[in-house]
Amino acid sequence: MNLKEGSKAIGITYLVLCALSAVSYTWKFIRYAEEAPEPLPAYVYVMAYAYLLLYIVFNSLLIQGVNSSSRGMVLAWLIFHGIIHGLQSLAVVGLIIVGIASHEPLYYLAAALLAGMVGLFWYWFAVVLTHYNEMMSNDGFVYQQHVMEKQ
Repeated sequence: MNLKEGSKAIGITYLVLCALSAVSYTWKFIRYAEEAPEPLPAYVYVMAYAYLLLYIVFNSLLIQGVNSSSRGMVLAWLIFHGIIHGLQSLAVVGLIIVGIASHEPLYYLAAALLAGMVGLFWYWFAVVLTHYNEMMSNDGFVYQQHVMEKQ
């Protein structure tokens, strides 16, 4: 599998994970509404689904950008996921600190699992970044207007 196919596969994988998250969120919200003494505030629902919508938009941009050789679309994905993965990396550090402070082994397990996932996500980021750099060396700068002129 080359970098272009790998980048597309990464975008598709993220979209599938997003769809699974949407189902999971919906199930959790319904279950919480049935069992909780008071409902969650509306902003919780809005924030959760807005986050998923952002994921859908940026991962769709990655797939479209790879298919059309649009570096701008791939760059948007890189910026978004760079911020998200940076925050996830901070969460791993936070879990380790909480584990040290509380002497709870469960936090170490959670940190190890999260670190494994974040490590995989950083690897995927590196694959897309390498493809982004390869797009420049092969095609020069390709922006959306230039891509539309090609079609």
